[in-house]
Amino acid sequence: MGERWDGKTYWLRARVAANPDDVVKSLDSLRKDREKAKELEEVKKRADALLAENKRLKDELKTAEGLKEKKQEEYTQGIRRLDAIEWFRRGVSLYQSGNYNGSIEAFTRAIELDPKDAAAYTFRGIAYYKLGNFEQAVRDLKIAARLGNEVAQNFLRKQGIDW
Repeated sequence: MGERWDGKTYWLRARVAANPDDVVKSLDSLRKDREKAKELEEVKKRADALLAENKRLKDELKTAEGLKEKKQEEYTQGIRRLDAIEWFRRGVSLYQSGNYNGSIEAFTRAIELDPKDAAAYTFRGIAYYKLGNFEQAVRDLKIAARLGNEVAQNFLRKQGIDW
């Protein structure tokens, strides 16, 4: 409607006409944008919480996989020990029937499956002894004695052999 400039300040006089419906629509649009921003903020918070939960679950899964591997290894070792027992039983049966070579093979398999089986070393050593292979017999009986087998220890003591 008018303007004025005095060298320092500028004045502008204007008449603004606004349609009340347009003003209401604009204000409503701003309000909706603000609500959307709040909704987005809530969604972001939920997403952050889910990401944290996923990380926790992933860490748990890694731990569980480690535990699974450990349990699998324990299971495998248990099966190996059972197999070793079966080979040991077979070796005893063959030994008792006088099949010393067969018993040596069975005891060898038992030892491969369970290298700490002192009884298998003892029986194999005695089978070697029965076949006249004294060097092998003493070697096995020394191992059995070191593993704590009293029969092997007593046998070696009687023979005057240090173990």
